[in-house]
Amino acid sequence: MPHFDRLELRSVASRELAAFRDLRAILGIAKSRAPSLRAQLKSIPIDQLKTRADLAHIPVVRTAQMAMLQAEKPPFGGLLATRITSLSRMIAGKDGRLHPEGRAKDWWGAGRALYAAEFRPTDVVLTAPPCAEDMAYPILESGLQALGAVTVPLNLQNPEHLISRTSANGFIGSFAQAQSLLNQLQTAPLFEKAIIIGPKLSHEMRNTLARFCRTIHQLYLRPELGVIAYQATEPDRLICNEGLIMEIVAPGTDRPLPIGQRGEIVITRLNGDYPLLRFGTGDFSNLISGTSPCGRTHYRLDAQITSSL
Repeated sequence: MPHFDRLELRSVASRELAAFRDLRAILGIAKSRAPSLRAQLKSIPIDQLKTRADLAHIPVVRTAQMAMLQAEKPPFGGLLATRITSLSRMIAGKDGRLHPEGRAKDWWGAGRALYAAEFRPTDVVLTAPPCAEDMAYPILESGLQALGAVTVPLNLQNPEHLISRTSANGFIGSFAQAQSLLNQLQTAPLFEKAIIIGPKLSHEMRNTLARFCRTIHQLYLRPELGVIAYQATEPDRLICNEGLIMEIVAPGTDRPLPIGQRGEIVITRLNGDYPLLRFGTGDFSNLISGTSPCGRTHYRLDAQITSSL
């Protein structure tokens, strides 16, 4: 089956209707539990949040503000809507901010992106060794666990032996890690599939990896939100993930821009544990409407994402 589920094939209207219905339900519960979320919603009637135009009245919360909130109201700045004991873990990011991980299956929303990259329950996936602060790996490993795939941490002492013994057919890591692995191997393995973490690959970088892997996919994730968008069949386009409402706003403002204009990516996450509302990522791209060649109907994101951070 080429699609993870039928949610990916919904009409734009039905997806928007469901997203705002879920948003109202989540905020109705979370507002009393998360004081900073309650302050963000001041004077905003939750039952009237039915369209993107309604959402635009809520102020955007950006990274610097979240850091201040965490300093004032540790550990999660008054934005967590569940008990800390209900979490599976807390992860410190590169800038020292803490990020919660809940106990629900595929809490980060990575399974859908991995499925689009052709990962399946029968796969054995080699994961390059991360630094302790790199959250891409726990996010993607949770998705692999949700799919039922097996993960194997890369042993740099004897990678060729490890690959041979485990019959690993997938790889997750950065371009530099993939290139380093290639340089160490006498015989280059041809993995069936790979997700390369990091900025958009150039044509030359993809050519370098062609002898390393049959299919190469990328995605866009954030430690506050999990997987935001993922590559399916178009290398220059990323499919917006389900369970999110994505906006593009004029930089430094709360004002949404029309579809197609480049601006700051702002995300509302429909998650009952940590329902981030209009989080300003500091990253820049533009939305593209219309059905993807793969049949998915959600908005797409230009894969050339830049950051102001």
